[in-house]
Amino acid sequence: MPFRFRIGILTAMMALIVLASLQWQVGTVHADSPLTSTVFHEAYANVTKVAEAKRGGLTKDVAAFLASEKIVLAEKAAAIHAIYSGAGAWEERDLAEQYAKLAYGKALSSLAVKTLRPDEVFVLGYLKAMDHYSAPDTAWLAAARDAMQDSLTASLIYALAQSQTNPDSALYGWCAIERVLNDKSLKKDMRQEAIDRIKNYMILYKNGECKDELAILLEQSVILSVEGPAVLLYGKPGTVDPEDAAVMPYVRDGVTLVPLRFAASAFVAKVDYDANKREVAVSHAGKRLVFGEGEGGGGSLRVLNGRTFVPMRTIAEALGNQVYYDRGLIILSADIRLNPQNGHDLALTEQVRKRLRDAVG
Repeated sequence: MPFRFRIGILTAMMALIVLASLQWQVGTVHADSPLTSTVFHEAYANVTKVAEAKRGGLTKDVAAFLASEKIVLAEKAAAIHAIYSGAGAWEERDLAEQYAKLAYGKALSSLAVKTLRPDEVFVLGYLKAMDHYSAPDTAWLAAARDAMQDSLTASLIYALAQSQTNPDSALYGWCAIERVLNDKSLKKDMRQEAIDRIKNYMILYKNGECKDELAILLEQSVILSVEGPAVLLYGKPGTVDPEDAAVMPYVRDGVTLVPLRFAASAFVAKVDYDANKREVAVSHAGKRLVFGEGEGGGGSLRVLNGRTFVPMRTIAEALGNQVYYDRGLIILSADIRLNPQNGHDLALTEQVRKRLRDAVG
């Protein structure tokens, strides 16, 4: 009996250890991140400078390797990831600045995308993203991807950086990776083992079937324009003011204003008017924003033809929405960030602009 009892305890302890291990592994999927956890650099462990980067970090020799026009892009990407992976605990760093001084003898702020080769833009962009991986700056990676439209490496790394902000979303995360891997126009300039490492990690974020980017953007956004009354409200066509087709957003002194009634309805917010103070309070999800009569600015409201207008950016951002504005087109979304300087995003929003025009007819 004592022997059986000890065996029973041992078995239970082993089961708990295995269970804890499984829970830790599952937790890692969301505790870690696309930028840090896809250890694809291990597929390039036989590349001397990648191994050196893993051991010694960003040295002068590794910087020269990254700056060389002769080195293929995927090896540069692997070396960059190895630099951060070999540095111990993941934390905020400033290696892009260090690299700028090592490679160019200049401050990072003095370098410009237009004066550099696409591969140089990629290196700096990837370093910038990895330096602040919890909220990466993806602008330079986007510029590199736009300049190297046939590169699987450039597109894949950019997709990882995009996914960092919201890896569980239908637009980013696994779906962003899937779109890149299914793009037949891209040149396979990365080792298959590296691709598989990225794929096998990111597929853990898969949640249902991936939809077309345009469909996702339409479903998750409020879309309108200063050019007319039409609106696409989470994919459904309508007008800014059902009672008056002449009501539409307008720009005054550089500030885009939208009807308060429309904004409150779109964001399911509560509106209270204080006649004594001549103020309007908008409340949503524990947030409260007050607008008063004035000559302009983020906290002012205006009245035009019997309708009350409020600053679009102020109310949208205060209620937790990202704001995209380009040539009169307005896209408001809680989870989707778009950049009018990004060629991919610009092409996508042009499709949205067309959909909005079609909604008028």
